[in-house]
Amino acid sequence: MMFLGSESQSVAQELLKRIDPDRRIPGTELDAADIRITDFDDTHFRVEVPAENTKLIRVSMFLPCFKDLLSSDVDGHLRAVYGDMLIASHEGADVTLQVDSSKLPAGKSPAEVASLVASLRRHALGAPFDRALKSVATKGAAPVPETMVKLRPREPVFVMPRGDRVAVIYTLHFADATDRAIARVICQEFVEAQRHISTAPPVNYSDKEPPLELRGRADLLKHTEESFVGYLTFSMLPRQFDSDAKRANVVHLLVQFRTYLDYHIKAAKSYLHSRMRGRVDGWMQVLNRAVAEDPFAAKDKKLASGKTFVKKV
Repeated sequence: MMFLGSESQSVAQELLKRIDPDRRIPGTELDAADIRITDFDDTHFRVEVPAENTKLIRVSMFLPCFKDLLSSDVDGHLRAVYGDMLIASHEGADVTLQVDSSKLPAGKSPAEVASLVASLRRHALGAPFDRALKSVATKGAAPVPETMVKLRPREPVFVMPRGDRVAVIYTLHFADATDRAIARVICQEFVEAQRHISTAPPVNYSDKEPPLELRGRADLLKHTEESFVGYLTFSMLPRQFDSDAKRANVVHLLVQFRTYLDYHIKAAKSYLHSRMRGRVDGWMQVLNRAVAEDPFAAKDKKLASGKTFVKKV
């Protein structure tokens, strides 16, 4: 399987054009710009370069579920990641970063700055996951409350820290019947994987009843429509996020999981279609070769020497 990156490539490319001297055409000046970019899950970016100072680049993000992140201290989390690049939200945006192309953050190359800014969505969505993992990893710290984030309108994600683990529950919906069938197979494979991979986190999948952690909640939606696939629960254990590098990797995988699932469903469908097309092509070749001979057609007669016998009239 393939793991997807967390960066918005379009944002990264636009930034590199303006902050990396090696990518700039010698003798040219930077122009003002106002670029709108749409990413996964209705996330919108706006890259602005004001005409009065073309060395400043503002990157604003509009995230549908940003209000759900406020209870997880997303502002403090982003301040710790971006420092002085985080400024007041510009023109109704949820988050705005500002980069000065003439004065990049100390110790960071243009490529690193572009990658960091292009990962704004991942760091914003990762705030509740990171906070919950830290609270469990730091024993004795004050417990943090549970968080519900609606990554998609009908697909809330529940982040539930416990004393010895963090339970992350995804609600899955797919409108297409084939997508639902493949999603169920993938979810069941996650459950089976722990039997073969000892370091994998415990995974539970339920396509009918909600897991025990969610039963009795007033904010739990009733999933009776045909598009409902089920609940997928990952139980993250402390040994899987006991260092900063491990925790960052876990947060990245949890944030990207829904997009990861979408990608592999589409990849599975493409693979099945290519196999079916190949099988049909093989059958067509067999049918083209299996042409019955006409029993009444005239046949050439040959002599014992191999010469063709011609009947004289």
